[in-house]
Amino acid sequence: MTATIEAPAPTKPCADCGAPERAPGSSYCRPCKRRKWNEWWHSKGKLNEELVERRAAFDKTYNRGWKLEKTYGITLEDFDRILESQGGVCAICKRSAEETGSENLHVDHDHTTGVVRGLLCRSCNRGIGYLADSPERLRSAVAYLMAGGQA
Repeated sequence: MTATIEAPAPTKPCADCGAPERAPGSSYCRPCKRRKWNEWWHSKGKLNEELVERRAAFDKTYNRGWKLEKTYGITLEDFDRILESQGGVCAICKRSAEETGSENLHVDHDHTTGVVRGLLCRSCNRGIGYLADSPERLRSAVAYLMAGGQA
């Protein structure tokens, strides 16, 4: 018994350049499909720039709110209330996000319980993170600094 191999069904050529292979679900080959998409997108000009900017602003706010809720269990409104209660500055060094070169302060939370403690600048947040959120290590670091770096 001999097995027969069926030839693949012939595909229609690209509607634009006539290339033998089209992109799946398209009338065009991949390069033509990409080119046509770019032509369409850029043909919208100013309108597209405005839409892209509006969408980016929306996405940024939406994504930030989603991340705060998913990661820390707080809303953007909660974040703003905490920020206001701290006077708009880092809870440790008392600098604003702008002064530290950041866009926003970072949410500080207890890694064991998940409870939000406050908002910190990047440096302070990393500092206590590097000290493993340990008051003992922090006291030891303060003692070290107060002694002029002499252990």
